[in-house]
Amino acid sequence: MLDVAPASAGGFPSPLADATPPIPNIAMIPRVLDVSLRNLGFTYPKSGFALRGITIAFEKSTHTAIVGPPSCGATTLLRLVAGTLQPDEGEIAIGARLVNGVKAARRPLLFATSAIDAPPRWSVQHALIAAVRKRTLDRQDRELEYDLAVAKWRLEKLVTRRLDTLSTAEQTLAHLASIELLRPGILVADRLLERLPEASDDFYRTMRVIGTTVISAPASHGELGTTNAIAVLESGRLIQTGSIAEVFAKPASEAAAAATGDANVIPIEIRGTVVESPIGAWDVAGAPFQGTG
Repeated sequence: MLDVAPASAGGFPSPLADATPPIPNIAMIPRVLDVSLRNLGFTYPKSGFALRGITIAFEKSTHTAIVGPPSCGATTLLRLVAGTLQPDEGEIAIGARLVNGVKAARRPLLFATSAIDAPPRWSVQHALIAAVRKRTLDRQDRELEYDLAVAKWRLEKLVTRRLDTLSTAEQTLAHLASIELLRPGILVADRLLERLPEASDDFYRTMRVIGTTVISAPASHGELGTTNAIAVLESGRLIQTGSIAEVFAKPASEAAAAATGDANVIPIEIRGTVVESPIGAWDVAGAPFQGTG
């Protein structure tokens, strides 16, 4: 677990480092909204790959992971929510507002990938200050939040470094700190942690404390531990939703089983009322089948 403690780190002084943090003002609280998709459809003209009939609700202040086999459509779905793609059919609503046709920059959300959205010549300090200044805070709150983020993500020795001189792991830490400082009401995260998967617990627990609605396409199974729900896509179709425990216990398909971890897939052949497999055979005409496989 990464420690959270005030620390002075280049740039901002830390006048409240030895004081109890004040109660946040209203400007520090993000505008949290739910997101809903109704019969969403999209087709890539060249490849012909399509999302069809996607209907799902992402409740506010929850974390839903979009999972599935490679090329299942998770990134496409996130881009539709974020507004970098526009659907061919169906509706996207954020809160009570339909956002079909609304440009990405006008949607009340943050779309994040594994790459930090800042000029490479900027220093870490510059990127973090730019993030915290996007919110309506007084100077004292900005200074405090900056110091907390630097300490939490262990950036004290990196604040004066240019982003393009950092390792990929160090860039990810700076990226996570900047997202925390932005405090988005909705975060759409596409493989955000693929360069630093071990930070997933700390980062997504922080988003939960803030109250952010998170919709993610995880880079690894390890990210699923902090989710409230998962949605399984296969070939552009939504085949199952539920908590990770529910999908693990009763997967609707092989893709759903593999989405929650390593899957043991056993081939079977049904002959009349007998199910045959390499590990044995069962007569399903008699007592109800008891077992897993």
